Amino acid sequence: FPPTGAATQTFCVNDYLPNSPTIGDLSVTGTNVLWYNSETSTTALNSSDLLVNGQSYWASQTNAANCESALRLEVKATVISVPNAIVSEPNQTFCEAFNPKISDLQATGNVIVWYDSQTSTTPLSSTELLVDGENYWALNTDAIAGCESTSRVEVIASITTVPPPTIDESIQTFCQVNNPTVADLTPSTGIEWFNSETSTTPLNNTDLLVNGAVYWAAKTNSTGCISAVKIAVTVVLSNPGTPIIESSGEEFCIINNPTLAELDAKVSANNDGAISWYNSYPNGIELSLSELLIDGKTYYAIETDINGCSSVSHLEVTVDLNACDEYDIVVYDGFSPNGDGINDTFKIENLRELYPDFKVEFVNRWGNLMYSYDINKPDWNGRLKGDNDIAASGVYYYIIHFNKDNRKPIQGSLYLSR
Repeated sequence: FPPTGAATQTFCVNDYLPNSPTIGDLSVTGTNVLWYNSETSTTALNSSDLLVNGQSYWASQTNAANCESALRLEVKATVISVPNAIVSEPNQTFCEAFNPKISDLQATGNVIVWYDSQTSTTPLSSTELLVDGENYWALNTDAIAGCESTSRVEVIASITTVPPPTIDESIQTFCQVNNPTVADLTPSTGIEWFNSETSTTPLNNTDLLVNGAVYWAAKTNSTGCISAVKIAVTVVLSNPGTPIIESSGEEFCIINNPTLAELDAKVSANNDGAISWYNSYPNGIELSLSELLIDGKTYYAIETDINGCSSVSHLEVTVDLNACDEYDIVVYDGFSPNGDGINDTFKIENLRELYPDFKVEFVNRWGNLMYSYDINKPDWNGRLKGDNDIAASGVYYYIIHFNKDNRKPIQGSLYLSR
């Protein structure tokens, strides 16, 4: 019978330095084993013959009677020579802030194992922190057989330290209405901002700031390293709130010629700020408090706090000038159009203000129309149709059409005196 043993045997060149694996390194179980380069060869190989990668070798054994086995065991030799690790940069620089580790060292190969000396047999852990100025040695290994390269390659680690930034204001206030971003934090030059003390991912300059959030500043240098120590800044977003109007505060009577100051008096600040009024929002024009209110017009109030910040949400007020329940028209019983400047026209008090769609007709005792007018014409001056013959002294009659709120027309008499 032939010897017994593994049909494939692997040899690492590095294990036999300064020599190389030979026939004598093949391993089988048998007596007086002989090796051949073929199954039929009659010439045995020398034990010092070098193994050839991928070559098959045949083993026989001889018993005590010097009889050789007729059958031979085939063994295929795998000889692995692992190339050295490739290090393109023997002096490698790292940033202290990122806590560089063995795994951050750069070398190219199959599986790189790092040591702290050229002769150490204890590999370094990939999580071990690098030491500034320390030498590290890279060994390339075969991933399958675990064979190692014949030499180790040296790398020197340099750790860059950046001092922390100087922050003048640890609490920074911004106007919420301006939608402030990370770019608005100070200082902004040579600084990267983070959302935690331990984060390694800087925030984008366009990220919106959050009220009450803490941001962490790290100083940067020209090589892109940041300080290991970060400084905290707390953000306050100031928003004075929306002004508050009292119940029915938008209601006025047109007869009183109300101004914006009267509307302002019915509005209170939400946060003790100053209130400003505008004709539109946003990008409106600030209005004077002396401006007369216009029925149906919308006014916009913004509150500004002690920080100079304006309301995020504005107060919108649409004015109603028809709250005139305590008023009515006043119709006098006569007038004297004699040109003395006193009672020269027949004026109906509050009619134009309260009933802008009115119409008034004047007739004589025979029912003939003397004059009629509306919002676009003047009061009656005592002339026929307003600009013809002078009406004689005497009694005339009026009919008032209100044309509002279904109020019925009224009529009465007046005395025209010359």
